[in-house]
Amino acid sequence: MIRIILATRTAHRALMATAALAAITYLAGTWTLRIDLSPARPNELVISDLCGIACATVVAIITGPRLWEWERAAGGHRARLVATTTALAGVALPVLCAAAVIPHVAGRTDWLFAITNVLALAALIQLAAPFVGPLWASALAVVTWYGSGLIQNLIPEAITFLPITGYPTAEPRTTAAGLLTIAALVVHARTLGSTARRRTHV
Repeated sequence: MIRIILATRTAHRALMATAALAAITYLAGTWTLRIDLSPARPNELVISDLCGIACATVVAIITGPRLWEWERAAGGHRARLVATTTALAGVALPVLCAAAVIPHVAGRTDWLFAITNVLALAALIQLAAPFVGPLWASALAVVTWYGSGLIQNLIPEAITFLPITGYPTAEPRTTAAGLLTIAALVVHARTLGSTARRRTHV
């Protein structure tokens, strides 16, 4: 049964989607979205973050449980290990989108913040997907991304509390990324990655 469950998670398609979106990110290079509602303190969000969100969403859709009732019936540590490992892959794979732009900026700037940005956003999608589905989770990630940029522009002193950062601050948010990742793994271990409450009534 575990082999069937693993097969339905379609890991090879997730890898193909990640490679395609990483290639798009590489072509996009260092494009940024400028936010200047407060012209005295303009800032920029990197487009690789959006590519990471797109990748995390596609991976969440592709690797989501197709046979949830079977996974629930399998129970035990093995089914939970499958769900947790899948969630970890769903968080890690989108980071390749941010890594794809490193060749453009190597030696010119610290790009670690873009890695932690995508890690945090992908973890947020994995965290929310079992409750609201991948698409709504993706919308939440986009709002978080752009909202963080707006707050950084309007209230620069609040940057310390934001999970996402951009230029000119460009500070990695490792704590936020780590906490969101842990939370996502715990949720998937308990829910098996499915919108459990809804499916128990199907």
